[in-house]
Amino acid sequence: MVYFGALGVAVAMLLVFAVREPTRRDSFGNVLGTSAAPKLQEVLNFARRQRSLIHITIGFALIMVVASAIDFWTVSYFVRSHDLEILEA
Repeated sequence: MVYFGALGVAVAMLLVFAVREPTRRDSFGNVLGTSAAPKLQEVLNFARRQRSLIHITIGFALIMVVASAIDFWTVSYFVRSHDLEILEA
């Protein structure tokens, strides 16, 4: 496993130094100016104003709660309902 990690780091370093970032263009082909990245507070304020993003985030959090509960109780279900040993479940 360490070999794959080392290979990934080597490929990443190769890409960082060998591949140039392409010029950014809009849909009409005009070159976009290089502007500074927005501040974190601006990004968080924008995300807070997007109601759909908030609803999707809450929905995925609830899905993960249910998925975790299923993961934790699956072994107990098989042990109790199908008389399996813990290692078999």
